[in-house]
Amino acid sequence: MTFVGGIVYSYFNNSDKLFINICQSIGGLLVIFAFPFAEKLFKIEIDSLIRIIILVFTFCAIYLGSIFNFYDLIPF
Repeated sequence: MTFVGGIVYSYFNNSDKLFINICQSIGGLLVIFAFPFAEKLFKIEIDSLIRIIILVFTFCAIYLGSIFNFYDLIPF
């Protein structure tokens, strides 16, 4: 839902950065699916707490910060 919402929001508010926001949204989705791939590739098990921390950081950085312009609202 955030992926689609971010694209729609970008289309109506930041049409000059639409392509960049679409790429960032796709990157955010890829991070979610990177964990099972990394576990199989490197034959490791990623702890649930680390997985949650990375997903929350990714959500805040990509979706809230970049797409919904929270970096402009809260500069520090």
